[in-house]
Amino acid sequence: MIQLEISRRTGIDLKDQTNKIKELHKGIDSVIATALANQASASLDDPIREELDSLLAGKIGTRPASQQELEAACADGERRYAQSRPPGSKDARDKKDIRYVFDGLEYQAQYGDYLLWRQLIAHCGQQGLKSIILVTSDSKEDWWQLLEGKSIGPHPELSAEIKKIAGVALFWMYEASNFLKYAKEFTGADVKDKSIRGARDIEEELVQRGGLLGALLGGSHDSSQTNALAELARRREDYDVSRPVLDWLEREHPDAARLCRAKARHTEGVFANLGSATSKPRANAN
Repeated sequence: MIQLEISRRTGIDLKDQTNKIKELHKGIDSVIATALANQASASLDDPIREELDSLLAGKIGTRPASQQELEAACADGERRYAQSRPPGSKDARDKKDIRYVFDGLEYQAQYGDYLLWRQLIAHCGQQGLKSIILVTSDSKEDWWQLLEGKSIGPHPELSAEIKKIAGVALFWMYEASNFLKYAKEFTGADVKDKSIRGARDIEEELVQRGGLLGALLGGSHDSSQTNALAELARRREDYDVSRPVLDWLEREHPDAARLCRAKARHTEGVFANLGSATSKPRANAN
């Protein structure tokens, strides 16, 4: 009845328009299904994973013995974070509500860095290790001592703590790219330059993503969040489903695609991936 009344008053055939929208949805569903079907299956052979499994066999630390032990460690981490002690305190806000289960234990993501650090200290003490290099792609100041925005070495509190508790005489840290670079330079390790460049590219991408997500998670829904959404969406290779959908729209329905240009055009896939982290900006019909 409502459709008939609107049609009578406006002269618009709503039934015809509704059918067009349904066909549009069918096309999008088809593109999404194809994109998902083309994604690599976890059950396929993965030679890189197999090589990593071989290299890391027997070299991964043991998990906490029980959920009670894990919860006690997290409680210790909470006390440290309240005092802004490293490492991991910079993850407290962004990862506060993220939990996951692995091997029968439930973990709180915000304490991941601290749990790694706690296990590293325990391992050094048990094995009597005196010289340790930690390789990490985490560039936040709760791991590093920074000078004018650049890391110049491990956070002083970390160096002091691992020396005091585990008796480590020499503790140093590298980002993966610098570790590869110096391994090649000082030990003659067979490291290709493209591997060093690849590691550096990944590190830079992680820093940029961290800044963008920080803009999304902080403050009110202002222009900085809109810009962050647009930048995330611009890196469309990260979103396997949204890009094919946009390609299909531009090919099959150019008029619809025209209304989704610029920033607003790319946000739909990002909202789907981020769980509607912020309100949608209005599209400009230019």
